[in-house]
Amino acid sequence: VRVDDVSVGETFKLFPWQPGQLAVGDRIYCNPPGIRAVVGRGADVLVRLNRGALPLRKASGEPFDLITWLRSLTGNTASETDVSIRDSKGKLEDVHGRLVAIRLPVVQAKKARARLTREHGSKVSDLDREVASYVVLFTTVPKSRLNADLCLELYRLRWQIELLFKRWKSLCGFDRLPNYLDETITA
Repeated sequence: VRVDDVSVGETFKLFPWQPGQLAVGDRIYCNPPGIRAVVGRGADVLVRLNRGALPLRKASGEPFDLITWLRSLTGNTASETDVSIRDSKGKLEDVHGRLVAIRLPVVQAKKARARLTREHGSKVSDLDREVASYVVLFTTVPKSRLNADLCLELYRLRWQIELLFKRWKSLCGFDRLPNYLDETITA
């Protein structure tokens, strides 16, 4: 656990990753600096894709067209493709990984689009609504260690942790700490 003040954002860079570990996170953790911090320490990442924050490339170096790839997916089975994250300034080495995606069933896709509209209102584009019909993950874990289906299953388990935090906030009042001293919060 790490407790910081409001000036520190959520990022994988804050944690001491070690070789063999797996960093699992939601969209907020899906950005090149955080991913590079994990991979640079020999660990791997599994994050929900934040398409606005993660510039993806094909193996050939061309920009990766996420929407075209998603539209090519059929049924509700897991699919994957190799991609890389290239440094826009060309100074850092590419981070190689893969996208894992699955089209949501119709009812779940409808709920996801409704939630998106509820949370972001009129700012939601048709493209945003279309992408909300999928679960798309980025991972650096080798296929031999974690296939596409297991990536999706593991990511779903992450939600159980989120539910625990929500429960702590609502039942135990953890979102309303009575004291703001660092020592008390850490304890």
